[in-house]
Amino acid sequence: MKKRKILITILIALLIVIGAVAVWQFDNIKAGWLAMRYSPEELAGQIDDSDKVYDDILRKQPNLNLSELSPEDQQRLASGEMTADEAVLKMTGGSATAQSASGGQAEDPEKLALAQKEQRIAELIARTKALRGVFKGRLAGMKSSVISEYKALPESERTPAAKRELISRAISAASAAESQCDGEIIAIIGELTTLLKETGGDVSIASDIKAAYAHEKAATKAYYMSMQK
Repeated sequence: MKKRKILITILIALLIVIGAVAVWQFDNIKAGWLAMRYSPEELAGQIDDSDKVYDDILRKQPNLNLSELSPEDQQRLASGEMTADEAVLKMTGGSATAQSASGGQAEDPEKLALAQKEQRIAELIARTKALRGVFKGRLAGMKSSVISEYKALPESERTPAAKRELISRAISAASAAESQCDGEIIAIIGELTTLLKETGGDVSIASDIKAAYAHEKAATKAYYMSMQK
């Protein structure tokens, strides 16, 4: 237990250092705190619970044209076989709302403009789901890479120091992708907030997504950190 806490403390330090220029550095500290407080099983439950924010969104915005990815497509997204853009198209049905608007409301410019904005809202929300899937997939890949490289070492070299070195390299490699994902989420939240105001939607949807993304990201990091022995 003591060794596990020492390793987690080292991981917290690494995350803070590599995340020094990240927009939401607090997530790195939160991840370390969660890793020390909760078991991997409890953290996995918290990660799954983050998806409930989209159930709340559908209640707040009942006319939203948004569907779930199938388990197979979720796996493809996480593994990189499906891009975020492809996932968005799957979740929004392509441009189904826009096509409907152009077919039945083309004679009314105001209704058409509203329908286009609502379609854009659905696309932005779908993209946040896709980006979350991509980020979790990259972290899972990081963990697999560390395990594979560690097992490939001669038995005499499988030391705690070697494991920490592998973890450090993997986290450094993942940090750039995290910063990119953070930047995209921030931009989406800004545009989403504007569109919700313009269409009379519930602006709290944007803050709900931001909070869920931040917690899920921290919980996912903590999940992998807490599994280190």
